[in-house]
Amino acid sequence: MNKLPEHDCTLRQDTYDVLKQVVDSGVFIEWRRKWHRFIMLSRKHPLTASHYKSAALCRREEIRHIITHKNIISPFSMCWLYWEFCMFAYYLSRFFLVSVVVSFRFEELGIGLLSARIGMDALIYCDIIKNFFTGYFDSEKNVTVLKPRLIAIKYLKFYFWVDFISTLTPLMYPFRMVYGKGTTIDLCCEVVRFLRSLMIIRVKRWSYTMELFRQSKHRERLYT
Repeated sequence: MNKLPEHDCTLRQDTYDVLKQVVDSGVFIEWRRKWHRFIMLSRKHPLTASHYKSAALCRREEIRHIITHKNIISPFSMCWLYWEFCMFAYYLSRFFLVSVVVSFRFEELGIGLLSARIGMDALIYCDIIKNFFTGYFDSEKNVTVLKPRLIAIKYLKFYFWVDFISTLTPLMYPFRMVYGKGTTIDLCCEVVRFLRSLMIIRVKRWSYTMELFRQSKHRERLYT
């Protein structure tokens, strides 16, 4: 088993694979094991070494995760890391698209631009759902929170509303199709277009992802 940087773990290390004991029946066993390993804590994650400084701590967290909340995504998993990279690219594309879209009214958008807009909104809805199944690290208690109830409470306090309100555009299409043009509908469309700018609040997430990407590249250079 590989040792974590700057730490020489002298504790006894178990070598058995806990996933083989927990996921040992049913269909697609190997695929399910790979999926759970993908969403569990990974020692390849750039932040794992700073929060779990020994192989024993990593092992304990892996066991706690798979036994108590095996369907929750760990914030130190490769699944979480790759998703953040994808969302970073998404936000860049969306920011560019919004800067174009806000210059046009709903009825002035071409079918291609309109389809891209709806598709990008659908992706952010997937991100919203995913956030309800993704744990977070509580720096005050120094523990990774995996309980769905606590995850939901934290997300609903603020960022859920930012993500949801900034993607209200698809909800306006049925009203436009049913009621057509009108003062009230036009006003609602203008408000929705303005609310899309709330996504700028997510700039902290972008900068955090860029830092993770830098650390990932640095870690790759250390081990190559």
